[in-house]
Amino acid sequence: MQRRNFIQKSTAAAAFTGLGTTVFANQGFQDQKPSNSAFFKLRYGPSFGTFNELAGKDLIDQIKFCNDQGFRAMFDNGFMGRTVEEQGKIVAEIARLNMKLGPFVLYADFSKESMVLKDNDIRQMLVDKVKAGIEICQRAGLKWALMVPGRFNEHMDWGYQTANVIDILRELSDLALQGGLTIVLEPLNKRDHPGLFLTGMAQTYAICRGVNSPACKIVDDLYHQQITEGNLIPNIEACWSEIAAFHLGDNPGRKEPGTGEINFSNVFKYIHSRGYDDVLCMEHGRILKGKEGELALIEAYRKAFPGSKILLTFFSPSGYEVRKSYGLADWVFYLPLDTPANARRLVEIVGPAKAIFIKYDFWFNILGALRRQKVPVFFISVKFRPGQHFFR
Repeated sequence: MQRRNFIQKSTAAAAFTGLGTTVFANQGFQDQKPSNSAFFKLRYGPSFGTFNELAGKDLIDQIKFCNDQGFRAMFDNGFMGRTVEEQGKIVAEIARLNMKLGPFVLYADFSKESMVLKDNDIRQMLVDKVKAGIEICQRAGLKWALMVPGRFNEHMDWGYQTANVIDILRELSDLALQGGLTIVLEPLNKRDHPGLFLTGMAQTYAICRGVNSPACKIVDDLYHQQITEGNLIPNIEACWSEIAAFHLGDNPGRKEPGTGEINFSNVFKYIHSRGYDDVLCMEHGRILKGKEGELALIEAYRKAFPGSKILLTFFSPSGYEVRKSYGLADWVFYLPLDTPANARRLVEIVGPAKAIFIKYDFWFNILGALRRQKVPVFFISVKFRPGQHFFR
């Protein structure tokens, strides 16, 4: 098994390497149903380079690593600038793993007035951009590309600028629709990007409704919108029909969930309740550097919206007393004596989706009960010796 397969299939597991420990991943003690609990409930999409320390810099290895950690999407703002060969390898591996790729940047020039003006040269430039995006999407099997309308004009009435943006987006959306591409518009906050035309969710919603095309939607960047207006969940609800994708990042700092003021647990819960199954692009940094920071990022997403419940058990007080209040485990108990009756009852009550044993734990009756229930079993940092009685 490759090394990355041992790194935090459950984020709790790595913390206990070296202890006599058993971890059960579970959906709750009642109403058990089969589940691949390694995967996140939502399609969070790391960007390339997020896990350079743990996965290395090879693009395909990064996709595999992210999938091993439970991520079901990737995110690449710069996809359009990659070589055709790189694009092909990326989309082939993502398709093989049944993942999705979030929107790439098609046009985002923050220095110029563009869509707010009636200008033939600008119009032709934007048409050419959309045609190029269509060619990439058709070749790579993608469906989203991000556009920003550029800066506002200081001398033109806001109503005329809005009308001009709607007019050009109608033309671009008609072209995109014919080619199977969806344009996603991103409103950005005024603090980080002063002078831009598109800043708020209600404004972007009104423009999308004015364009009135399935090829013109919104990417809701939660970091930007927390700064611009807050009120995240009500705005998501009000704009739901026009939202195609999300960008993630906490505020302040634009780091992983839990490092700022946004209640990502409630936001993710709401998005999941709407049946959303497209990409939430992880467009943020990390609070910590190196491998420690990369592991902490994974843990942050597990903690923000857990995909499974975790039961952590110990056989002796030496482990239990140290970890009995561990925050990322839902329950921490002593493991019962490994008798046939106890093992059968334990598996019946817990109903685990998977079981993870650490280092020295070889409980034969429990392993037998898990096998009979077809529960996947994993061993981490396991130690075998030739003299152990089950090798005789």
